[in-house]
Amino acid sequence: MSKEKDPRHNARIVILKKLYARSFYEDAEIKNKNAIIDPEYKIEYDKKLAQKIFRGVLKNESKIDEILNQASITWKTLTMNRVDLLILRIAVYEGFLSKITPPKVAINEAVELAKKFGGNTSPKFVNGVLGAVHKICIKEDQKGDDE
Repeated sequence: MSKEKDPRHNARIVILKKLYARSFYEDAEIKNKNAIIDPEYKIEYDKKLAQKIFRGVLKNESKIDEILNQASITWKTLTMNRVDLLILRIAVYEGFLSKITPPKVAINEAVELAKKFGGNTSPKFVNGVLGAVHKICIKEDQKGDDE
């Protein structure tokens, strides 16, 4: 199935667009109104997956950013490109916190989003940060097994 027709891939696109639009609002009341994904997108997407990941990213934003700041040596979440940061948040929640998707699939999907919506260096950056997140999570899983 091509990426354009994959409802799970399209769900990630919808989530990214919604998070991006939402990031411009400072008013908490407006942000809360935007806590649900509008089903009127013109592409077919997995609505349940989109809602689950979208709400999970919002609920776990500080924990996700903590993970990203630990993984990224040179760039911290406050200075990251907005699109790259949102792609990373989606992937970390989906592949590492909630484990909705296997980590390697979440990384691959994030790189695809970065190619489509990010800048020239976005795919490499996203892949590098998520690779570091993956290594950190493997080490933490191994620590848990040892105890």
